[in-house]
Order: sequence, then structure tokens, then C-alpha cells
Amino acid sequence: MHERTERAFCRLAFLLLCALPTLLTFAAVIVTRTPWYYRAEIAALEAALQQRLGVRVAIGEMMRPSPGAWQLEGVRLMNPETGDEVARVRTVFYAVVDGQTKIHLSQPELLSDQFPLAWQLVHDRFLCQPDLVGAGLRMRAEDLSIHNQSQGLTLSPLDVWIEPREGETVAAARFVLAGRSPEEAPATLQVSRDRSGPLPRTRLSLTTGSSPLPCSMLADYLPVMRRLGVDAQFSGSLRWELDHDDYTVQLQGARFTQVNMLDLFELFDHRLTGTGTIEIQSLTRHRGRPISEAIGRVAIENAKVDPELLRAAAQSLGVSVHPEALTARERIACQSVAFGFQLYGSEVQLSGLCYRQPHFESMPPGTAIVANNVPLAHVDPKRRLTAEALSSTVDPNQRLEIPLGPDDDWARRLLPPLQSEPSAAEAQPPRVPRVRLSERPR
Repeated sequence: MHERTERAFCRLAFLLLCALPTLLTFAAVIVTRTPWYYRAEIAALEAALQQRLGVRVAIGEMMRPSPGAWQLEGVRLMNPETGDEVARVRTVFYAVVDGQTKIHLSQPELLSDQFPLAWQLVHDRFLCQPDLVGAGLRMRAEDLSIHNQSQGLTLSPLDVWIEPREGETVAAARFVLAGRSPEEAPATLQVSRDRSGPLPRTRLSLTTGSSPLPCSMLADYLPVMRRLGVDAQFSGSLRWELDHDDYTVQLQGARFTQVNMLDLFELFDHRLTGTGTIEIQSLTRHRGRPISEAIGRVAIENAKVDPELLRAAAQSLGVSVHPEALTARERIACQSVAFGFQLYGSEVQLSGLCYRQPHFESMPPGTAIVANNVPLAHVDPKRRLTAEALSSTVDPNQRLEIPLGPDDDWARRLLPPLQSEPSAAEAQPPRVPRVRLSERPR
């Protein structure tokens, strides 16, 4: 080959293999460092997350501190229809290790009135679409603040993991209230989507651990919690199972304390005030059928009772009431109100339990109300009553719907809505294109 030809080949090879790749590399670096490209990357990530999560996502800043890890600043989640803010997070650290997604949230905030959308995000997206989870998801949140109309609540820490298993997907969370001792047993919440049977079923279980949980955290979502008062707390366990045409609700060892009876009876015709404790040893209910079992007791301190309520109890429930109470015109101050209840279907049995309260052990068995150290009301524990008689005693005009007897919609109003039928998305989840995250331009 001629020397001139060799030099030409060398120049061409230099241009193709050295100069051109170098120029392209410099051009790519310059382009990717421009602000408009950086914002385009964020916009693409926001669109991909919106398609995957089903909510609008806004990201303030984005960085890549190490290969395979990303850090997002100022993240906001919004309702896709109304644009209302659902949650915001100061910092999100995201990484994928061996196919498993790991997320760390710093100072997240959640609005309690947006719980239905947050519930649908977890249930409909992750539990019903296991392919979106991959090999699993682990998330830890520091100082999660839940805001509602009455007061705020902070959980720290909150550990969440979602794990796909054979025939089901399980999501679980452990959390403690901020300021509590780290040695206390955390509260646990577990939700599973079981696809091993002919139709999928959703199971939910909640256990409060060592410390009770404030009922106000759900006040904006479940109005019945607001009626318990701002100081009411819950401890015990709840189990709930739902399929396409049936549900089962079970309470075991449930205890509601610091219940404001004035708020609870506010909408009823007959009033009862004081601070109460409601204990439910067990409660089971199926859709469209009466409560199959409900056993518990109620104790109220510093109570005041409307005479109309006592007269209605004497007439409808057969309660023996002191004659002076029947003729009273003003509310009667009571030292103790305590009674037990056993409800089976449409039948109820009541029993007076004041003799089990401190300082009132001398009261005769069956005493339900004590005033001025005198038994004010006595209940015959052998007497069987109807659920309608019990509800008409506190609400004679039937202005409210009390969940006694068959009611197809009762649990659906109290519990989060779920998909009742397997969706097409559950069988074949949507594919979301990968979005490459770049470092923030310097």
C-alpha cells in the first residue's frame, strides 16, 4: 500500500475512532448539563411515576449521589382529578438492589382526609398488581406527620415492606408514635391480597402494640371516629376480610378509652355526658347478616344522664329505675355508670356492673347507675331484648342509622373501599417505560 494511502487511512481512523467519539462525548456532556435537559428529565420522571402510581407527582430537585441510587427533593403527590395535595416529602432516597426497591423518606406529610386515595394507591396499585413490586419493596419513613382538622400526629419511625409471594402479595407496616419509648412494642398493620382461590380476597389486620392509638388520626376519613371525641384512643386488634360478595369484620380485645360521651350522643334525642371506656371482647359481623357476636362492657366517669333516657330505658328495656329519677327534670349527676352487653343477632342481654367498679363494690349485682351512693338503675341480666328496642331507647325518632341488625352498607361506610372484582390490571399490570435519571447540572 502506498505511503499516502496509509496516511489517509490513519487520518480516517483517527477521525472515526478518536475525534468523532470525543466530540460526541463533549456534546452529550454539554447537553445533559443544561437546565432545560435537567427539567426535561424531571418531567419525564414525573410522568412515569404518575402513570405508575395513579397520582400527580411534582419533583423539586433530582440528584444521583451514586450509581443505582437517586435522591429527590421537594416531592408532592396530588389528586389527579382535583389537584388537591395528598402528601409531600422533603427528601426521597431511592435505590434498587438485586431487584428490590429500597426507599427512605425524610419528613413526609400526609393529609388524613386523603386516606381513601392513599389506600387505593397501596391496594389497587401494589397489592393488585404484583409485577409493579418486582422482587419486593422496603420503605422507612422518619417523622411521618398526619394532619387532620382537630390535631396532628407524628409516627417515627415507620417501616413498610411489600413482598410478593406465591399466590398473594403482602404489605406490612410497623410504627410507633413519636416521643414514645423505643422499647415499646410497635403497632402493626398488615394487608394481603390472596389470589390462591377462585377470586381474590383482601385481608387486613391491625394490632396496636404496647401503646393505644389516637382515634383522631382517622377522624377526617371515618366520621364515626370524630364522634368519639378528640382525646379518644384505641387499643386491641381488628381483622377484616373482603371478597367479591362478602366481608367479615372481627374485633378482639378492643378498648376505646377517653371517649367523650357528649360527642357520641350529640346527634341522639337523649343525652349522656361523661368520659367513657368501651371494651369489646369480641365482635363478628358478615355482610347482609346481623352481628353474629358482640360482647363487651361500658364504664363512664363523671356522667350526667337525661331523665328522658332513664324513662325510655325503663319503658323499652325494662330497666328498674329509682322513682325520684323518673320524675327528675334536669340531668342527673352520677358517680358511676357501668354495664355489660351481649348481642347475638337481633337479641341483646344487658347486665349492670357498677359493683365491679372501684369504690362501689358494695352495690348489689345488676346495678348499672349509681348516684349519691344509691343504686339508680338496675338491669336484669336474664332479660332478653331486641336490637330495635336498644336503638330506639337512645334514638326514638330514628334519625340515625345504628349498625344493629342486617345492613349491607354498614361496613362499607366504616372501612376503606376495595375492588370487589379482580381487575384486568391485576391480571396484566401496565408496563412503565424506564426513565434514566441524571445528576443535577452544576
